[in-house]
Amino acid sequence: MVDQKKAGKGLGMSVCLTFGPGWTFGGSWVKQEDRSQVLGATSVEVEGPDLFKQTLPQYDFNQSSLTSYTKMGRSPDAKLVAVVTGRLFEGQLQESSLIELTSKVKKRHLQWRVPEGHWRIMAFWLKYTETESSAKLPAPELVHRPLQ
Repeated sequence: MVDQKKAGKGLGMSVCLTFGPGWTFGGSWVKQEDRSQVLGATSVEVEGPDLFKQTLPQYDFNQSSLTSYTKMGRSPDAKLVAVVTGRLFEGQLQESSLIELTSKVKKRHLQWRVPEGHWRIMAFWLKYTETESSAKLPAPELVHRPLQ
């Protein structure tokens, strides 16, 4: 551990060791805004030309592989962070056709004139986890104690 600390210091970095399998989600001393978050995506496929006027589907965090840690479910406090669309050709999303639509969303409702073709509209939802930690952690003063 001392070698890792020296290597980190040489790179101008801090070294953090967690007590648990993989990344732990914090603890009771971690502020809500600093806790882990989960990003979920939903999508709708549409044919154009047409006028798309719908509420975007919300991500169901109960279906997340992290459900046992996050206890989230479908939640009104999930934040819509981006809406992007792209044309599909032979089932593949065409990168050159991507259009960012976030500014066209009002209260989770999107109104957009769909161009000719088959399109996928993708909405990305962000939510803080509702757990303080994913493993039983020792007291904060032990976790934050610098290596000697």
